Amino acid sequence: MTRRRVDELLAIESMSQATATVLEHDPARASITGQQMARYIWPDRTVEMRCRGQLQSNATTFHLLVHVAITMDGLPHFSRRWTRSVPRHLL
Repeated sequence: MTRRRVDELLAIESMSQATATVLEHDPARASITGQQMARYIWPDRTVEMRCRGQLQSNATTFHLLVHVAITMDGLPHFSRRWTRSVPRHLL
């Protein structure tokens, strides 16, 4: 996690990581999973955003999942999830 001070009132903490995998015997089956967190800290308020995403593929389809959650002072403020699958068109 990194922390930086923007000014005398605002500090930002952030973290991100990702992991990618592919099957050696079936390279069409691959995935990447990642997450990110950003926390904005003022003297009277803290806003935190957490995002998780995953992209998977097989020989015919890409599958995407993204989830975002935002809290204000530790209380839920916003949350949303997106999912989509699309055909994989190989050249």
